Amino acid sequence: MRRLILFVLILSSFHSYSQDTLYFRKGDSLLVNVKEVGSQTISYEKFDYQDGPIFRVFNTEVKKIHFKSGMKEFFSENAVKDTRISTITGDKKAIDPSKELKESELKEIAVLTYRDGEMDAKNLYKGWKSAALGSYFSGLILIYGLPVPVISSVIPPANVNLYAQKENAMKYNNEYARGFKTRAHLMKAGKVWANYGYGVGTTLGVTLGLIVLFIASVN
Repeated sequence: MRRLILFVLILSSFHSYSQDTLYFRKGDSLLVNVKEVGSQTISYEKFDYQDGPIFRVFNTEVKKIHFKSGMKEFFSENAVKDTRISTITGDKKAIDPSKELKESELKEIAVLTYRDGEMDAKNLYKGWKSAALGSYFSGLILIYGLPVPVISSVIPPANVNLYAQKENAMKYNNEYARGFKTRAHLMKAGKVWANYGYGVGTTLGVTLGLIVLFIASVN
């Protein structure tokens, strides 16, 4: 019995250090996987729902984070952090959006999600046109033009930000920006392959028409 109790204690101890813990100023805590500690918000996944959405909370609502590595990070109730720290890469970027944006604008940006970025890209992104046109012409030479859509569909769009109306969200909200860029890339790839198919269809259609005319003229 004592061995069983000891095993349970060891297991629970291991479990408690296999995730991060958020301690809120209200007094409650939450087991999470912290994705990013930003200058205004903390992004995290719920530990018991890791396939779910990314949640965000303002830094001022959190008292401290106890990371699974054992490191602790404390937050001031009023002060804004001067750097944005990625807990995945450890990189520090000197970004303080509070110097550029109003508090109301920061709150509007903070609530935007990955899905919001996807939907905006779906409605706004039009940067696929030149790549799609090139793929159409490559389709006219059938299999010989195949490398064009292959390469074009793999390369991420380079002009995404030109079509994003929420410029500050693209700059400061990583999840929104990732959703916008991912959907834009998928749209570009889809249009590239569709237009390559149209080019192939054009060549096959013209060829078939010529064959029919030739047969008709012979008869």
